[in-house]
Amino acid sequence: MIPSAGATDAVPPGAAPAGHNPSQAKSMIVGQITVWRERYCVSIGMRTVYLPAAQFRLLLRLASHPFRTFSAQDLHDPQDSKDSGDPKKAITCKVFKLRRKLGSGARQLQTVRGVGYRLIE
Repeated sequence: MIPSAGATDAVPPGAAPAGHNPSQAKSMIVGQITVWRERYCVSIGMRTVYLPAAQFRLLLRLASHPFRTFSAQDLHDPQDSKDSGDPKKAITCKVFKLRRKLGSGARQLQTVRGVGYRLIE
């Protein structure tokens, strides 16, 4: 069942009704990963994982546009004061740590060689 435009509790990005902005939903579902915006956590199946803010923002950006490939420069977040060096290295490190925390959901976070990263279902 596809929720109405007013229901924003759990809206899969690909199934959102016309006029609905999935990046404003309380949660987003991409494959087996549910990203909970207000709680800074993700659910993979029945397991909940709390992420540091920088990793959460990275995953949220990817989940907001499933199947879109982002370059490291696109994913670089100027809010992260630790990322003063090479953005590509910083994103590579964040993706590595994020994959470890996602466990079985990590296979949804794909590397597109020579381009960047994307989240698939």
